[in-house]
Amino acid sequence: MIVLAIYLFLFLLTGIIVTKIRNKLDLIKSRKEEIRYKRRLIEEVINPKPNYEPINWFEYYKIPEEERIKEKIAKVDEALISAIDYNLKEYIETLKLMLYKLKRELIKIESKKELDYIRAQKRLEEKEIEELEQRKREIVYELEEDKREILRKLDTENNRVFKKENLSKKECQALIEDGYKQANEYCVNEKKRITVLVKPFGNHTIAHEFLVWSIKRLIRKIKGARKIQEHLTRDADLTFEFEGREFAIEIEKGELLRKQEQLREKINYLNKKYPKRWVIVVSNRDFFTRYKKFGFTSTRARLGENLAKLLLNTHTKIPHV
Repeated sequence: MIVLAIYLFLFLLTGIIVTKIRNKLDLIKSRKEEIRYKRRLIEEVINPKPNYEPINWFEYYKIPEEERIKEKIAKVDEALISAIDYNLKEYIETLKLMLYKLKRELIKIESKKELDYIRAQKRLEEKEIEELEQRKREIVYELEEDKREILRKLDTENNRVFKKENLSKKECQALIEDGYKQANEYCVNEKKRITVLVKPFGNHTIAHEFLVWSIKRLIRKIKGARKIQEHLTRDADLTFEFEGREFAIEIEKGELLRKQEQLREKINYLNKKYPKRWVIVVSNRDFFTRYKKFGFTSTRARLGENLAKLLLNTHTKIPHV
């Protein structure tokens, strides 16, 4: 019985050992099969077999290149994990290199995509700027057209002085943009200071230009006065006819006081051409005393009455301010 028990124990023990060995061998075999399977998968990732099936290129290109690379990265990453887990050292470096290259390619694509987006945005902004610039040019052209029409109606080529109270805001703005300057000057015609817009001609000052305009208005009120002319030559600044005789008005700003010889030449010229029919009008009353010794002289404020004396030839004495 003892022997039988020993044999039975040894039989059971042998069965257990054999089962363990068989299980161990099966595990090793399974492991080897799994490793072979993983090798095939890894090698398929590293050296994919050519696909001889027809490719639907329409569907292929519907998938963005970025997504295709991300899919490859996922496969290589999975293969690398398998190679590390199964200690397949011969594949690890190759897979790492593939993963590195794919990630670099993905970065390039994403950078290119971002750059393309930036360029597209830039083109869009440039187009918007161009459209705004075009609209700005159109607005400027329209405003210039409006200004030209205003200046044409005001006849600025023949009018260098305008009373501000007779102008609209648009007209004032158009004249200022055209070079007119605002000034407050004493008007010999209205006998008060008025606000005007003046555009001097040549080297003339605003005061001179305004005074010419103001005196013209005064002369037009004289019944019988005609042929009022402005001269830009050596002649008097203004001339006009009255009862068949020609009269002259010289406007002085004080410049000739520093040029005595030229002043005498001017006076001699006036005496010769318009004997007892000319008058000097000083733009500044401070110059009156210095000019009156050369001939009949008037300030702005007394020009109306002094013109009457000139026309009646009753100005034998130099008028007082």
